[in-house]
Amino acid sequence: MNTLTDYQVINDKAGNPAFVVIPYEDFRHIREEIEADNLTLSNEVVGKTVMEDKSLLCAWREYRNIPKEAMAQRMGMASGEYEAVEKQKQIPGKYRKAAAEILGTDERLLTDE
Repeated sequence: MNTLTDYQVINDKAGNPAFVVIPYEDFRHIREEIEADNLTLSNEVVGKTVMEDKSLLCAWREYRNIPKEAMAQRMGMASGEYEAVEKQKQIPGKYRKAAAEILGTDERLLTDE
C-alpha cells in the first residue's frame, strides 16, 4: 500500500460518502493490520452506538460499568465537563488517551474516524 491509489467513493442519496471501493490487495493489507492489532468492539458497545445512538465513549463506559462521576474523577474533570465530552460523537484527542486507559481499550476504538 505504498503506492497512491484512487479509491472510488460511493455517496448516499444526500451526497454524503457511504462506501469506499478499494483494490483487493489494499483491503487484505488493511485487514491484516487490524487483525494484528486485535482491535475488536464488543457487541454491547456496537449495540449502544448503533441502536441507542450513544457516543463510543458513553457506550464503552457503560459496558465497563463505570459511573459518569467516577469516570469524570479519574479523568480529572468536573462531572459537567465530562458529560459534555461524552455527548460528543468524536472525542477530542486530548481526552481520548486518558479515557482509553481507564476503559482498558485502545484509543482507536473510541473514534470512528
